Amino acid sequence: MYRKRVGEAIIENHDLCDDYPDWDERWSSIARRRSEVRDEEYILERRVSTYIREQPFLWVDLDDEPSADSDRAYLE
Repeated sequence: MYRKRVGEAIIENHDLCDDYPDWDERWSSIARRRSEVRDEEYILERRVSTYIREQPFLWVDLDDEPSADSDRAYLE
């Protein structure tokens, strides 16, 4: 989920919506072959990886079941 959000932010900040129209879609809803989408999104995937790699991470243990009211949902 975090990786998706980082990609969305990069797309938004650099006005790349036309370049990556399928970034926020689930695979099951995309009408093209996955390999085509992967090839088109390769550069964005690299940018996302670079951004994430440069960030410090803090691991937070959330011991509840995922739901709309969970601690995880609140944190996200």
